[in-house]
Amino acid sequence: RLEKSFSILLELFAQNANFVRHILADAIAGEAAAHQFLLSLSERHPKLILELVRQAQQEGSLIDEPPLHLMLFVMSAVQTVVIAGNGPLQNANWLPPQAHALLQIVSAPEAARKRLQWALKGIKK
Repeated sequence: RLEKSFSILLELFAQNANFVRHILADAIAGEAAAHQFLLSLSERHPKLILELVRQAQQEGSLIDEPPLHLMLFVMSAVQTVVIAGNGPLQNANWLPPQAHALLQIVSAPEAARKRLQWALKGIKK
């Protein structure tokens, strides 16, 4: 269930990359409306992921480390890279061609799914 939930979130980020890019840029620029929107997002998804991490630990599937740290590790290995690749760096024309090729790789959903598998494998018992 944990892997499936992370996969769904990954797809959600990938499908809404333009929106995520714009809202993050607006928030960084100090736009009050963007701040309000981001602060209004439900805590439901992170709480669900944390609960799934705890359940997997109770089942003996995951290492015994703080669930929040495990969740952040997996998210940083997968979602953060997808957001960066589809987000603020996507149209950075000042980057060299090699960087754009790298961004295409890191933002590709199939590559992100592979990183998700690797990250989850890394925290399994």
